[in-house]
Order: sequence, then structure tokens, then C-alpha cells
Amino acid sequence: MIVYLVRHAIAEDRKTSKKADAERPLTRDGIDRMKAAVRGLSVLGLAPDLVLTSPLRRARETAAILAAGLGKITLEHLSALAPGGDPKAVLAALRRRSELRSIALVGHQPGMSALAAFLLVGATGRAPSLLFKKGAVACLTIELGSRPRRASLEWLLQPGALRCLGSRRPDR
Repeated sequence: MIVYLVRHAIAEDRKTSKKADAERPLTRDGIDRMKAAVRGLSVLGLAPDLVLTSPLRRARETAAILAAGLGKITLEHLSALAPGGDPKAVLAALRRRSELRSIALVGHQPGMSALAAFLLVGATGRAPSLLFKKGAVACLTIELGSRPRRASLEWLLQPGALRCLGSRRPDR
């Protein structure tokens, strides 16, 4: 299975927002930048079968932009993708959908790094941390049925690189 790990786009600042943390929306700039990043993902040919998202508003809004921009993909909430979520619960959710070819997971930092470490090396504590800027996407290939589970990092692209890809004109 191919798993795309996506950090939510730029949201209202936690310190200045008048909303509860779970209800902080994306900023206009965050929406625009994420749409441009999704155009880059489209150039790469991404077409996940499903998007699973944290239930927090900023992640839901990011997931909606992703799902709409890549082809009206089904979107579902997964509480394990919320801050402090359990990577084992995310893995269990992936296993329940093992018939799918690819899934995008939208969440938060440091959760995305912890999830990547867990999927790649089976641990989060002393594993290397990946930098996920807001709107970054990592692509992992996971063999869910193998014992021990095998996973590999195919690529990690920061949002600026994705926006650059999305701004390219196709060859004529």
C-alpha cells in the first residue's frame, strides 16, 4: 500500500486565535498555498483511494482541499490522527483498508513525524524525525501483511517544492 502523510496547511495562530484549538481554521494564505501544493501533487499523479483526516478543523479543511483537488476522493475522519494520537491505531486503520492501493493521512506535527518513524522503523522514541512543514507530504510504501512489517520512504516534499511543481506548464 502507498501511504501519503500530509501535514495540515497554515492555520490561524494558536496564540492569537479567538477559537478553541480544535476549531482553528486555515488562513486564506494557507488555503491558497495548499491548493497550489495539490496542483503539484496532481502533476506527480497522486490519486489516493481514500483520505483519512484528523477531526480538527485545520486538518479537515486541508483534507477537503486535497480530496477535491485530486479528483473528488472520499474523505473520512480518524481520531487517531488528532494530536497525541496512537500510531498503532493508525496502522490498524490502514490494515482494515488493506484492499486499497493508496491512502492519504492528514494530521499534525509532531504526530506526522512520529507516525512516519513508527511505520518505517517500528518505534517513535529514538527514531529519526522527519521535517514536515505545514503542507508537506511524504510518500511511504508499506507491506502491511509482511512480518515484520516493511516500509520505505519513497519521497518527502516540502510545500514550496510542491507549489513549484504545480506551477509548471505541461509540455506542448
